[in-house]
Amino acid sequence: MSKTSEIHLGRQPSKQRLLRIPLREFRKQKKDATKELHELLDETELVQINDLFNKEDGRRMSREQLKEMLARVAKIEYPDEIFEREFLRMNASCNGLVTWDEFISYLILGFEQQEVSTEYKTLAAPIPIGPTMVKSNHRHPINRVTFYPTVKPDRSSTWHDGSIMTCSHDGVINYWTLDMTLERQVQSTCPELKIQTTWVTDLAVLPDVSVICTSSSERDLRFYDTSARKFELRVMITTLDYAVCTMYYKFYEDPDTESKLILGDMGGGVTILYIKTFARGPFKSQPGIPLLHVRWGQVVKGLVGNFRVVQYPHLHTDYVRQVSFYSTLHSVVSCAQCPKAALLMTDVTDSKNVYTYKIAAGVWCFDLDEVTHIVATGGPDCLIRLWNPFVPHRPTCTFYGHHTGIVQLVFQDSGKLLYSMSKDKCIKVWDISLQSCLQTYLDLPPELGERSELTALYNPESRQWIIGSSMIAVIPLSPKQSSEHTDGNTHSSGVSVVLFNKLFRVIVTCGLDSYIIVWNPWDGRRLLVIKEGHTRMLHGEIMSVEITAATFDPGYQRLLTGAHDGTLKIWNFNTGTCLRNMNIETWCEVQCVIWVNSRIMAMGWNKRVTEFADTGEAIGPEGAYSKNWDLRHSEDISAGAVRVPETLATSSYVGELLLWRLETGQPYKKFIVSNPTERIKIQFTVDKGKERRDSPMIMGRKGRLSTVQIPDECFNLRRLAVHCMLFLCSRKSDPMVGTLLVALENGVVQVWNHHISGGFITSFSAVHKAGDYVISMATDDQNEFLFI
Repeated sequence: MSKTSEIHLGRQPSKQRLLRIPLREFRKQKKDATKELHELLDETELVQINDLFNKEDGRRMSREQLKEMLARVAKIEYPDEIFEREFLRMNASCNGLVTWDEFISYLILGFEQQEVSTEYKTLAAPIPIGPTMVKSNHRHPINRVTFYPTVKPDRSSTWHDGSIMTCSHDGVINYWTLDMTLERQVQSTCPELKIQTTWVTDLAVLPDVSVICTSSSERDLRFYDTSARKFELRVMITTLDYAVCTMYYKFYEDPDTESKLILGDMGGGVTILYIKTFARGPFKSQPGIPLLHVRWGQVVKGLVGNFRVVQYPHLHTDYVRQVSFYSTLHSVVSCAQCPKAALLMTDVTDSKNVYTYKIAAGVWCFDLDEVTHIVATGGPDCLIRLWNPFVPHRPTCTFYGHHTGIVQLVFQDSGKLLYSMSKDKCIKVWDISLQSCLQTYLDLPPELGERSELTALYNPESRQWIIGSSMIAVIPLSPKQSSEHTDGNTHSSGVSVVLFNKLFRVIVTCGLDSYIIVWNPWDGRRLLVIKEGHTRMLHGEIMSVEITAATFDPGYQRLLTGAHDGTLKIWNFNTGTCLRNMNIETWCEVQCVIWVNSRIMAMGWNKRVTEFADTGEAIGPEGAYSKNWDLRHSEDISAGAVRVPETLATSSYVGELLLWRLETGQPYKKFIVSNPTERIKIQFTVDKGKERRDSPMIMGRKGRLSTVQIPDECFNLRRLAVHCMLFLCSRKSDPMVGTLLVALENGVVQVWNHHISGGFITSFSAVHKAGDYVISMATDDQNEFLFI
């Protein structure tokens, strides 16, 4: 017996070809056709299918060819109805022929939709709402926000119990509750200054000994006893070599382990002040010594008990801007605007072990994540660099996008997200794994401070970022979703359009967050998400634009969306591919889109209907594939409806109702919904140099035309706006039969007939309380039931 068999592939006689397929393919068992196609094909079968595609003209197949090939090669036999639906999903070009690229893209999309993490990933923006502004109760801008935890007897602490501390340069220190309610106010002053006031540069909290330390431009350190709600100066160290400009405190659960107060000074040096905190150490009250006043030289020489000093002078050529302690590496981290030593990691156990990160512009701020071992730096060059702490010669990643220097950085969720803030109060959210910008947040108000410095504190428990300056702003960072508010799987803003696709049996929703989501209505699964469907460029940033209208093509294979900025897009919503871009007018919101018989009609704030051909490239008004209908509305169009092949109905925010002949694009009836029985004649004359316009006319007794005179007191009365319309397409076109429903803003639904001899028939109220109105209507195929 021969080891190969010859079969015909294709139905067209002129293109019949003999394909050689091994006989072992015929011995395969038929596969379960209830499963998805990507689950049934293996690698060997994909290689054979690729070879067969390559042998076809243009590497593409018709529906019959593809079905026969799957049956022969992979033993997959779908019912005709199911395969027709699958073929239309593959056919992104909608030309009846599937290419290899479309086929393999369909399989890849099937695997992506199978990812559970993708399906349940929240679509809400990391910073979903605006900031909560709080009055700072400081006369000067805040220069430090920190947390004062309550330390338990076992020396443990949490973010649930404690106070938020804010400090300003005049020495005023405010205690706040965790929900940012002011508790009390104290002040750090220098007892040696009699006339001149102090200038506090930083504040550090020593919670294990109930002490607050402030540094000042007087080159001193002041330690205040805060136990039992006191604020008494207990220890004062003066005559430091340089003024301390930044501090960081680290303590341990073992009381015998020395705590570290890390100081960064104006001379570019870093000093570690080791403190023995057992039984409160040097801060314990001693009879007859209310204030321990010592000079820095004595502390350095070890003449003061419970203190020990280790100095690293002149590490940087500029003043130190931030210090921290990397516990897992036993290293002190410091940064400055210094090109040769922008960031330094100094091992406290071996001073010769120093990691030097060289950045030409220097570093203003940094943040550490000790779980994933990532270091992020930001500086005046507007760049954010991510570093492997063990590879200091080159960053692993660089983020671009800020336009001013970076002043604050914070990691979230073990290094998954990074938040950065620049001097212009622009916050960006970065996905570390994807190395992409998730959000650009520009809602920090000017009241926060125009030119004052910005300081911040991240609360990992409440997931809030507290930003201090002239005022205090509290911003939620990726807040945990409440199950009562949302399941985290739907739109993050209002839903503007909901459509059901009868061909693919899916629901498509579009929202004001510029998301397009495809849903499985039978199990509620999210199948596909198109983010940033419509965008615009603002100051070099890509900003999302609200989607305001959408519809399917007559074959239900493509999706047409319209946006607030006047742009329109055609999508293959099965793959998330944008097929075509169009627009009516710049920043004229699209209120309604209609797609009938190879014609696309868009209407909105440009007061007219713009028609496009449904084929062609990117075009605009009056382009090769578009035209504008006559200007007949005096106000923006608010709604539209179509009855194929007869009539297009449009309405405006002042209650104008126009009926157009769909074939010619000419209006044939006009009404005012607030006075539906009035007859308005449409003029077709054109004034030179002016747009066409209508004048409300009434018929006199002798057939003479005259304008309607409106009293002056009526000009201030606003007419009723129309919010939605619906044609009852299964009803016959008889002047006495209601075929058009019009919903007004007072809650009334009017019934009209679109016949040339028809008009207003009746109306009814569709709301239950005053102030409500109908925003959407739908009906069944037989027009027996109305859903509002």
